[in-house]
Amino acid sequence: MDRAEYWLTSFDIKANAFDPLPNVVTETARDFEGKTDYNKEGSFKTSISVTVIDVMPNGNLVIEGKRNIFMDEEEKTIQITGLVRPIDVSPENTVTSDRVSEARVSYVGEGPNTQNTQRNWFDEVLSWLWPF
Repeated sequence: MDRAEYWLTSFDIKANAFDPLPNVVTETARDFEGKTDYNKEGSFKTSISVTVIDVMPNGNLVIEGKRNIFMDEEEKTIQITGLVRPIDVSPENTVTSDRVSEARVSYVGEGPNTQNTQRNWFDEVLSWLWPF
């Protein structure tokens, strides 16, 4: 259970009328206790079209591609960048992922499952301001 409580115990704005500032006193308490188990198994196979964004002096191709997939009420974005040797490009103009060197693959989700497993912006700010 994540719980933060804030109390404004004093806001004396009239007594000295901003001489120099109003008296403001606050108290705060924060508790966090929780446990969750989230297991999901599955697999999918997909192809991603890429664009050659540069050709290196040795002839290798710098590639980049992105694909959006919608599943489980979420939008998943797969992005890949890397280097491909022209010899690894098949006659069908395809390359398997194991032939992409310096590959960077990202898989990012956006939707209710992703939101439920991440902290909100207020908790991030509060943890940054008060990390104890």
